[in-house]
Amino acid sequence: MKLKLTIDGKPYEVEVEVVAEDRRPTFTNTASATPLLGSAPRASGSGGGASLDPEQGINSPLTGVVNAIEAKVGDEVAPDQPILVLEAMKMLTTITAPAPAKIKAFHVAVGDAVKQGQALVEFE
Repeated sequence: MKLKLTIDGKPYEVEVEVVAEDRRPTFTNTASATPLLGSAPRASGSGGGASLDPEQGINSPLTGVVNAIEAKVGDEVAPDQPILVLEAMKMLTTITAPAPAKIKAFHVAVGDAVKQGQALVEFE
């Protein structure tokens, strides 16, 4: 899976591999990592530390602070729909839904500090 990240104002494309055993992403710096023009970086649900099974929910792919919550409990979300935004070192990472699902609960609020692997959202 490819992600777009912005570092020091320059967008880059990186490849991410999801490891099934512990469901944490593996980031690989590709040889062709060249600056890209376009939109802000987004971490997809499955690549952004999300479980591939929507019954489980999404865990944080990084240590940071919850910057925004873009959905609410009871919302039906589509794949790649933004759910929340994390901030780490002045970079924003949008966490998106890994699959169609209904949000059962949020385990964080705006302003909360989160650790990598911490539960963020739970699906029904």
